[in-house]
Amino acid sequence: MLGLALVAVLAVATAAAAQVAPGGTFEDDNGSVHEGNIEAIAAEGITQGCNPPANTLFCPSDPVTREQMAGFLVRAMNYTDNGGGDHFIDDNTSIFEDAIDRLRTAAVTLGCNPPSNDRYCPDSTVTRGQMAAFLDRAMGYTDNGGGNHFIDDDSSIFENAIDRLHTAGVTLGCNPPINDRFCPDNEVTREQMASFLARALSLTPIQPPTPPPAGTRDPLLWPYPADSIWNHPLGNAADLVPFRMKIPSQKTLNVEEDIIITRPNAPRRDIMSHDAAWNDGVTRCGSRTGEVEIANVPIPSGWNTDPGYHGVKPNHSSAILMPDMTLVETQPFHICPDGVAVSQFSAKAWQGDSILTGGMATGKGGSHGGSGMTAFGGTIRLGEWVPGGEIPHAVKIEVYGIENLSPTGGGYRWPALNADKGYLTKYAGTVPEAKMGALLALPPSFDISSLDSEPARILARALQRYGAYVVDQAGWSAAALAVEWGPNGRVKTEFQQVWGYPMDGHRPKASSPAHQQFLADMEEIYKALHIVNDNTRTSIGGAGTRLAPWAPPFADGSGGR
Repeated sequence: MLGLALVAVLAVATAAAAQVAPGGTFEDDNGSVHEGNIEAIAAEGITQGCNPPANTLFCPSDPVTREQMAGFLVRAMNYTDNGGGDHFIDDNTSIFEDAIDRLRTAAVTLGCNPPSNDRYCPDSTVTRGQMAAFLDRAMGYTDNGGGNHFIDDDSSIFENAIDRLHTAGVTLGCNPPINDRFCPDNEVTREQMASFLARALSLTPIQPPTPPPAGTRDPLLWPYPADSIWNHPLGNAADLVPFRMKIPSQKTLNVEEDIIITRPNAPRRDIMSHDAAWNDGVTRCGSRTGEVEIANVPIPSGWNTDPGYHGVKPNHSSAILMPDMTLVETQPFHICPDGVAVSQFSAKAWQGDSILTGGMATGKGGSHGGSGMTAFGGTIRLGEWVPGGEIPHAVKIEVYGIENLSPTGGGYRWPALNADKGYLTKYAGTVPEAKMGALLALPPSFDISSLDSEPARILARALQRYGAYVVDQAGWSAAALAVEWGPNGRVKTEFQQVWGYPMDGHRPKASSPAHQQFLADMEEIYKALHIVNDNTRTSIGGAGTRLAPWAPPFADGSGGR
């Protein structure tokens, strides 16, 4: 019963574990004997966490529910056939309904109320005996090693499955070091389930490095040297030129989702080519050419961007972290419903920048096509734009070229590598300093306390300390900020959850008074923006004393100032 998908999993499982974030993927499993196996199944996309959208927690001691079991096994075994769906009458409101239907179609479950078996009992917890039956059916074990390996399962209907699991090396028992008991009626916890799955799939445990010491930073979350363009604080005597931004008439604030994949230990996959670009009437997933766009990059399974993406034809500038801490960048990127990754453009100049030593310093760019600037640096990350949060770096902004960008001098300035194709007609702004790549900032005199909404104040502090680089033009009368979307979560969703209203919207059509106030504050920010005209390779952030402390070093002492 081992399918081709599982064979592929077993093939990559023997590879050496690559680097993971210090402290691991999750915050709440440090010290658990199961942490290595939790990391292993996370790397395979079998689990994404227990607190979406942030998914910073695994909830290791929580019991596994039957619906969660369906999710684990469907991702592990890559079941795709749901047999037409709706096999049970009690799972219609479950987010795992499709996974439950796939599990039923694969004959891994029959139901929970024999002989009718028209119910699945999705909210019921799974016992260790039931877990043995689930895994036994999924893996197709046949050898029970002579049976009777434990003294406490003789009356269990799952005894044979338990014996086969023991013979396969998936379980040792529940009372080490004797291990003559299995505890079949005990609930199985999420951390135990991680170890059962990892052993069944022959995954190599991944032990994460120790979290960075106090006063240091994790490059996966806060990348680049302290003096890179993304971390360099502004100077208090910078040459500031009024930007005179036109207030957007179609959308006050839009979402530009940059795809950030920082799982260098994930299975290697090819990104296939599509030719849909930004054309009307076609989809990227439906326009595959059959050619490989980028080969052999680490992308976890069990996560996709299609359906569910923002807008109609998003840029999806994407940055994928390799084990050597360099980036592969491409756009417009999607992971399709069938799990296939597709993209179209991946210029040579976009590849190979290091998140430890780079950040545009070496002339390497990235996949924001309008500027040639990176998808990684400047993206607002998960956990930054939240109550009490801080954005400790420059951000990225898109503005409408017709209204705000000048075509003079080639239409771009350092650190941009280029302007948009057709910039002579796409840019019609009247401020000559306002070009692609310009660093925009709020002047030191701007009163942040005048803003009424906390998310606007958090953003304003970042704009006053670090600024915002213009990396693309919006194509319509709108402005957009670049935010993270990836296997770790989605800032767009996080913003809605923590603030109670969407990040994007048009002020006259706001969803609530609080949303309208936030968008009104954004308009006040736009009016106050200035261009840091002396932002150059030798004078990053402009002249004067720095307006914020330098970013701390990485754990090894590098990357500081």
